[in-house]
Amino acid sequence: MIWVSQRRKQEKDGAHHLDKEFTVFGRVIEGMDVVEKISQVEADASEWPIKNIQMDVNVLR
Repeated sequence: MIWVSQRRKQEKDGAHHLDKEFTVFGRVIEGMDVVEKISQVEADASEWPIKNIQMDVNVLR
């Protein structure tokens, strides 16, 4: 799965809390079920999660 914020600008529902200066690329190698669970967490009016979500992330360059 790859997200590009430029594409999100055209969608009605997106990551509104981002300032549109981010281009986010990511690929889920395994654990798509976890991504689905994260997408279902309760959020406030600005779409920020009520409870913090902590992730261990590997950055490859």
